[in-house]
Amino acid sequence: MMFVGWVSLVISFVALFAVALDVDPDSWFNEQYTRTVELSKSYVRESVLLNIKNTASAPQDTYYFHLSDGLDFIKDLSLISAILVKNRNAVDIVPVIESEEDSSSASNKLFKITLPYPVSPQSSVDINVQYNYMNSVRPFPEKIELSDVQKLLIKTNKFPYSLYATKNYQLAFGGVGKSEEMNLNLSNDSVVTKDLPSLEGRVENNMLVYGPLLSVVGPKTIFPMGLLYTHSKAIAKVTKLDRSVWIPGLDVIQLPVEEYFELTNDGAALASGFSRIDFMKGRYGQNKNHFSLLQLEFPFTDSNSYSDYYYTDLVGKVDTHQIIQKHLVIQPRYPMFGGWKYNFTLGWNQLVVNSIRRVIDEEDTYVMAFPIVNGLQDVTYDKVYLSFYLPEGAEFVNVSSPIPFENMEVSSDLSYFDVAKGHTKITLTYTNVIDAMTKLDVFIQYKYSSKSFIWKILKISGFIFTALTSYFILGSLDLSVDDKSKK
Repeated sequence: MMFVGWVSLVISFVALFAVALDVDPDSWFNEQYTRTVELSKSYVRESVLLNIKNTASAPQDTYYFHLSDGLDFIKDLSLISAILVKNRNAVDIVPVIESEEDSSSASNKLFKITLPYPVSPQSSVDINVQYNYMNSVRPFPEKIELSDVQKLLIKTNKFPYSLYATKNYQLAFGGVGKSEEMNLNLSNDSVVTKDLPSLEGRVENNMLVYGPLLSVVGPKTIFPMGLLYTHSKAIAKVTKLDRSVWIPGLDVIQLPVEEYFELTNDGAALASGFSRIDFMKGRYGQNKNHFSLLQLEFPFTDSNSYSDYYYTDLVGKVDTHQIIQKHLVIQPRYPMFGGWKYNFTLGWNQLVVNSIRRVIDEEDTYVMAFPIVNGLQDVTYDKVYLSFYLPEGAEFVNVSSPIPFENMEVSSDLSYFDVAKGHTKITLTYTNVIDAMTKLDVFIQYKYSSKSFIWKILKISGFIFTALTSYFILGSLDLSVDDKSKK
């Protein structure tokens, strides 16, 4: 499932739309509500295909979309976008604040969709809303044996949660393997909608499908369900990623990049402790579908060939890494089970020409494009710190990000051969990042002249000349003490 309409992502998180919400539930009718939940990755991807009909007496261009939840099951929303199905053009989708608790985009569940044109009464339009969220699936049971199969539990709303009535509803789960539905006992069952029609699941085209349900379902319908499914892969999560890019001066062809990872496996923990002998006997290290995290694969990209790469952790250099079919494959010092942690540093050089361009119409002005995260697949990031180090003497102009960052800090950092204030450091902070953001570039604009480059060289040369001259003068002085004979 590919996510399109990245333009709407910029709009959707630029600002939260504060409103005293008073929506007429009879203004729209969901003629079709098809919901697809993809569970093959370490995070959840949802797609909702809507056919909405204007049942008001006047044309409308505003539709309110609520995540298919109704309860606090959806955690840490990452990306959301909306497109028109007819021409696949992006439409504006903006978070709505209903209360102070919803003041952050990560916890917000309601969105305002603005259509590019008004829809006349009794006319329909098709919209596709796609979104991702993290930390919403948990291992069940939480601890298993080395030879067991990992199972994950997702809690969700079985029926559509919408501000409008719905007909022709279908729910499908993909990437679940063997699965079974579980009843959820809520502490407050008064929120559960009563007297709902039966909705049974079946396997169809390797998916678990519920519906279609042709009965009319009222607004804000809630019926919680749990789905327990097999997931043999590890749940890789980076709790912290420090990504540093050192932008060089003029006439330098290499761009140094360094990343510091704090990594964990969010999957099932071991019930009986770890035995390396049992691990080797079972040949689990050769099974890529084991629930332990055995290796990480960094694919090559157009701007990233991992030239002169290095891989270290707190102990030192790690030798278990190699290039296989245009992938840099690194292996931690030990297999990682649920709750285990590992931190390491990965660094490499890439060509400047693939990332930096000179602005034609502006003197001494450059623009650098760099992705928010690298190409590591099937992983989520709680926090990403993306730092750009400008050449000494460069002037920071502007930054452009495809999705809003949580914070930006501009500071200075001294490095080797810095003779003045050091490098200007721009650090962008992102939260709830997924692997799909490797396709999203941040643009850094800065000014750097040849005079700054030459002036730095002259200052370094002056310091070296002064040091050598001082050394020569000190070496020429006679500092010995002789005993003079008494007369």
